[in-house]
Parts: sequence; structure tokens; C-alpha cells
Amino acid sequence: MSKSAQRGAQDPGAAATRAAETDRIQVAQLLTDAAAQGRLPMSEYEDRLTRAYAAKTYDELDQLHSDLLGSSVNTQRGGATQPAPSMLLLAIMSAFERRGRWNVPKKLTTFALWGGGVIDLRYADFTSTEVEINATSTMGGQTILLPPEVNAEIKGHGVMGGFDHNVEAEGTPGAPTVRIRGFSLWGGVGVRRKNRKTQS
Repeated sequence: MSKSAQRGAQDPGAAATRAAETDRIQVAQLLTDAAAQGRLPMSEYEDRLTRAYAAKTYDELDQLHSDLLGSSVNTQRGGATQPAPSMLLLAIMSAFERRGRWNVPKKLTTFALWGGGVIDLRYADFTSTEVEINATSTMGGQTILLPPEVNAEIKGHGVMGGFDHNVEAEGTPGAPTVRIRGFSLWGGVGVRRKNRKTQS
């Protein structure tokens, strides 16, 4: 058991202590799990997600998921972060796609040559508060879709091609930051925010 968890077990007032970034990520994953199972409407999911990233204490986090039972996500206060392994996505005269529920690594590298790809972060589980995406397109194209709450930092370059920089950088305070780097030659890297679809 971690020292933070031990303190929580020994001190009844520990629930009011300051929550770590790891704790916010775990609750965000739990909320995503509930939304994916249809136990949380999309509008309420996004509201709780925003509040989870902005939460400062364990009390605030607990209120966001205390009514959600049966989740496959186990939260552990003060646990160490375990980012998903780095990922390489290639589209060489082909295509790559990451959509729906998937674990976003701390570092993601993409390359499109005479091909294309889509990285959709709207329904994904973030495993780190800092995400770096290195995107390269040569005579190809790729699109990166960001949910409304994440913070963005874009520093890619385009030569006889395009690399989007017109995305609003600020998201929700405390939400993960996605840093997008890269290069485009006779191709394009599109970056845009897109709302999640409302569940019917």
C-alpha cells in the first residue's frame, strides 16, 4: 500500500486532503467506463469529467462516482501512474485508425506516406496527464480529434502542406495536456476539437 493510501486508511479526515493528478485520471477512467456501458448519459458524463479534472480533494472526486456501481475500473488513492506503452502508427500506402475506447499512451508517434490516419481522443482513456504526439505526413494526411476538455499545445510545421494551429489551446483546468509536434511535406496534419456524440 502506498504512503498516501496508508494515510487515507488511518486518518478519517484524509478524504478532504488534496487529490493527486493520478487520482483524477483514475476517476476519469471510471466515468468513461460508466458512459461506455450506458450507465451515464453523455451530457452528465462530460459534466462529471470536467468536474473530475478540476477536483482538488478526494471528497470532490468521491462525489462524482459514489453512485456508479459495477465498474471494471479500480481506483487506488495515491497510486503511481502507469502510462500505456509508447505507440507507433504507420500508414504507408495504407491507413491507421484509433477510435472509440483505447488507452492513450504518454508518447504516440504517427507517420503517413501516401496514406492517411485518424486519431480520435474523444472516447479514449488517458493514462497520463501529459501526452506527446509526434505526427509526420509526407504526401499523406492525418487527423487528430481532441475532446473539448483537454489542453492543447501545437508546434508542428508544414512545407508545401499544412499543419493546423488554429485549435483553441485552453481546455479544462487540470485536464490532460496534449502536445502535438511534427512535420508535413506535401501532405497535412489536421487538428481539431470535436464534441462527443450524444447517446440515443
